[in-house]
Amino acid sequence: MKQSELDKQLRLVAKTQAKERSWKSVAGMPYWQSGPLFFVLVLSASVKERSFFASLRFKWLALDSMLWRVLGMEGNEKKPFSLHANGAFALMGTELLSCHEKVSAWESGALEAETCRVMQLAHECAAETANSVSTLDGYLGFIKAKHAVLMERHPRAVVTTWPEQLLAAMVADDAQLAKDIAQARIAARDSGGYVSRGLSLYQRALALLELPPNSSFKPTPLRGAA
Repeated sequence: MKQSELDKQLRLVAKTQAKERSWKSVAGMPYWQSGPLFFVLVLSASVKERSFFASLRFKWLALDSMLWRVLGMEGNEKKPFSLHANGAFALMGTELLSCHEKVSAWESGALEAETCRVMQLAHECAAETANSVSTLDGYLGFIKAKHAVLMERHPRAVVTTWPEQLLAAMVADDAQLAKDIAQARIAARDSGGYVSRGLSLYQRALALLELPPNSSFKPTPLRGAA
């Protein structure tokens, strides 16, 4: 079997099984909302390595909306909901589950079996997370704990929770905390993952936060953004 054929089959299987769970899918990635949380399951299969990979990630959905406001991309709210899953300008989220399994051979039914097994694991993990993370503060505490574990295992990993902390402060209308975070990250020369027209995510956020109340100003969209 060619890799292109396996990829096509995986997209079809993922779409079918996602529909059976009342989930949506885009480009072979099942995604769903549970209360204030958004989950996305990234799947891939390899012919050469005879392996199957899955990664379940989640985020506080409202943070994407605030991110789009900071980036001057409020129009994304009117675009397909799938942008939360595969949009270039959306939070990646925190990984909850990762599976990397070897497959003896991609025989008939093997792909369906692996996909079904992983989706059940993802369903259980997402349900458990949704039951334990019900507030924005709880979400922040959860991802910080996950990040601490990651850094213990991989001290050189270039991953932070600062974008989420900044956006969460803005969602909660805690302007002072948001300003403190933005100023500290600017001083640390942290871009937050976005730079356009010489301004980082934190600089764009700080500019918004320093506007007078009821200002009608809208940030200039990121260069190249749809």
